[in-house]
Amino acid sequence: MTMDVDMCNAIEELTRQQAKSKMWHIYRAGRITASKFKSVVCTDPAMPSAYLIKSICYPAAYSFSTAATRWGCQHEKDAVESYTKCQSSNHDNLHVRDVGLYICLDLPFLGASPDAHITCTCCGDGLLEVKCPFCVKDCNISEGLTRKDFPLESSSDGKLYLKHSHPYYFQVQAQLFVSNKPYCDFVLWSQTKPDAPHIERIFPNDVFLKENVEKAKLFFKVGILPELLGKWYTTSNVGEGNTIAECSSQTQVNVCCFCREANTGHGMIECQSTECRVKVFHLRCLGLTVLPKTKRYLCPNCKKIEVAQKRTAKVKEQ
Repeated sequence: MTMDVDMCNAIEELTRQQAKSKMWHIYRAGRITASKFKSVVCTDPAMPSAYLIKSICYPAAYSFSTAATRWGCQHEKDAVESYTKCQSSNHDNLHVRDVGLYICLDLPFLGASPDAHITCTCCGDGLLEVKCPFCVKDCNISEGLTRKDFPLESSSDGKLYLKHSHPYYFQVQAQLFVSNKPYCDFVLWSQTKPDAPHIERIFPNDVFLKENVEKAKLFFKVGILPELLGKWYTTSNVGEGNTIAECSSQTQVNVCCFCREANTGHGMIECQSTECRVKVFHLRCLGLTVLPKTKRYLCPNCKKIEVAQKRTAKVKEQ
């Protein structure tokens, strides 16, 4: 759970082959990587995605390959070469090299594997992230703007930029935070115009990172740690009426809430559902500052279950 600078540097150097490196797969397991960042911070801490948790803890077992991912892998080098060719005339002594897994020094459960490390005399060290969207493999980048899921959008002056709501933006911001680099050049490449990719320099968004890193910390507490330490999401007795304390450890009798921290006796609220597995919550973890004015409080998880049950009952009556 703790790392020093030498350890982080050694792991980055050791894993520069990325997917071709066995150690890269080992050190990523159990860490929230940049490619998963948006999925993590957008999940409901009351009902974290079990699939997402398992894919983070056991990435080798949950790896997948599609035509789109294969296309991106096949043309990654083409995109990097195109970027280097385009930017060499604009930057002094531009150098692009392979990079391994960065691990956040302060929050070692966060990791990132950009596509390359870049440096030049005029701008210093930075990162490179390239994308080769399958949806524009046979057309120009501008033609992809008609797609809702396309990562770029046009501003009022006609310039293209990466959508701040897109997973790629979350990925780049996470890479900047984890690596502590001052900028990342984001590249979108298409084979129809291989020598004219979209190149955009992205800087750390402090407001964005402050909010979302906190969400990632909470997800790690309520999702990743219980699985790593007690296989909470893969053990067979979960879902059979056992409480978290019973399933994870008989010694943790005073822990509660999603965060699994101590019951302090104040700033707490109890779920009134008899089926609730957690029972007692910190107000702060629920996003509350004061006790709600209701005689029967239900936590987010139990409230969803009750609503679903009522809908099912109504359908049956009809």
